[in-house]
Amino acid sequence: MTYVGTVLLMAALFGGISALVRRLPIGLINLPHREYWLAEPRREETLRRLNVEMGWLGLGTILLLIVTFQLCLEANRNGTFRLGNAIWGALAIYLVAMTAWLIRFVLRYSHVPSQGDGGHASLAGR
Repeated sequence: MTYVGTVLLMAALFGGISALVRRLPIGLINLPHREYWLAEPRREETLRRLNVEMGWLGLGTILLLIVTFQLCLEANRNGTFRLGNAIWGALAIYLVAMTAWLIRFVLRYSHVPSQGDGGHASLAGR
């Protein structure tokens, strides 16, 4: 029950964050250049993108939890009570993926397009 409950809780948490972000005042959303990205002409597209990005973050976290729980179940079933080296591989993959996610996120929102491209090139190209 802990396994299923934890996975469902994480799914609800990451799913709920996207719904919550749409209702929060702009001042409570921590985003580079939030005044630009959450201005009226770009707000809906930015919130849609944030929703997708949070979905990827949540999926990665849930996959790590599933792998960890599976390794725990196997360790208990076979009597070794050790997770083995697979947990380190899973953790390394998770950390690399989350680092790439974070770098992509910061690069996407730290750039404010110049006046010449009308603000559409950055959203459309990423």
